[in-house]
Amino acid sequence: MKNLFALLFAAACCLLSIDASAQCNGRYYDEVFPKPDVFITILGIPLPDVSKLNQTKVTYGSAEGQNLEMYVLQPEGDTAEKRPLVMLAFGGSFTAGFKESPDIIKLCQEFTARGFVTVSIDYRLLPGTSPIDSANMLKQVVKAVQDTKAAIRYFYQDAATTNTYKIDTNKIFVGGTSAGAFIGIHLAYLTDTVGIQQWMKDIIASQGELEGTSGNPGYSSRVAGVINLAGAIGDTAWIDAGEAPMVSMHGNQDGTVPYCSEIINVSGNDIIVVDGSATIKARTVHLGIKNSFYTWRNADHVPYVDPTPTSEGPAYMDTTVWFVRNFLYEQMTGIECGQALAAAGKVSAPCGYPIEDTTNTGIEPVLLSGDFSVYPNPSSDVIYIEKPNEITGSADVEVYDNIGRRVKSYHNIPNTFTISKKELGAGVFIVKMIPANKSLGIARTKVVFE
Repeated sequence: MKNLFALLFAAACCLLSIDASAQCNGRYYDEVFPKPDVFITILGIPLPDVSKLNQTKVTYGSAEGQNLEMYVLQPEGDTAEKRPLVMLAFGGSFTAGFKESPDIIKLCQEFTARGFVTVSIDYRLLPGTSPIDSANMLKQVVKAVQDTKAAIRYFYQDAATTNTYKIDTNKIFVGGTSAGAFIGIHLAYLTDTVGIQQWMKDIIASQGELEGTSGNPGYSSRVAGVINLAGAIGDTAWIDAGEAPMVSMHGNQDGTVPYCSEIINVSGNDIIVVDGSATIKARTVHLGIKNSFYTWRNADHVPYVDPTPTSEGPAYMDTTVWFVRNFLYEQMTGIECGQALAAAGKVSAPCGYPIEDTTNTGIEPVLLSGDFSVYPNPSSDVIYIEKPNEITGSADVEVYDNIGRRVKSYHNIPNTFTISKKELGAGVFIVKMIPANKSLGIARTKVVFE
């Protein structure tokens, strides 16, 4: 119950802040349209009404013999000639889930009432007969990204032809819950295969590259922003300066998708090391990318998903809607609001690194990526690694293989140290340097032994 009271207090603070600031109102902030009537209450629990949703269903593509469908909700009576689009995908570890997921339909309902065209998409899932391992899971992420790109291209094509939905293609936001957030993050930031590990390149190529062939070829799949609700990325080094802004929300006790950087486990199988929302926040701070970041304090995975009225789920959902709304409102209008709510979700040192608070110099400590001096790389014998200038004092090193297993640790390393093929064998490895002074941030790079 403490979590619930904290959420309600934060919400009250936010509402007081809103009342004091008349600039945060109107379309994109307030519910200026009726909420779409797409829920039915059964035994006191609101659930999506599939018969009503089917009236909004559109087939946007196909792949591997599967028709890909989506629900498209539009603001009732809207006369705007150009409208923003919010496209959301359900969670389920890429092995389960459906576009009727109650949390996704609820989010679509809330943002349609605020003047967005909203979409809940279908995408391909891992067949039940397939082993759950790093290769198959990467294939499934690629397929899901390809399918979502096809859905985005559908609206670019519509805008260029019949203009049925009147979408402003400069204002398309994509993301979702858990696996859906993975999709949005990788769609926006994994834009090519330069610098990624060869085994990943091979898998992406085997699936038809990043754009794929799920439908609507010849149109753009570019997005204006990402909605990351408890997602992660394979490597924050894939995020480059100047890319799309993001809103991120994640529980710092998430046992499903790491809040920081850890091995992700699916159905009891260790898959790969991923970078969660707090690590992504550090990278985006470093690059100057807008990333509104909220920590659900002491919360597990996507705490808003439980729809039972007596649970804390509805309070978490309210907070989620308000925080994402504030981000979208700023993207649409350039006006920032909701500071009390943002403060409620602030953690001064997520993962042990104070990325949320500025230092006395006004510069935020960053989590570094790819800033080592490494030579020769690749190597068939020994690789020399030098500490980045930013890391002073003692530091440890951890080495992970290409499926995320820690294979070697080095303690209190010198300024220049070596790792050898004799110790690790051939392959691609991730080297993490962890300073004793946590405020300096982690440095990380890839090395290859041939």
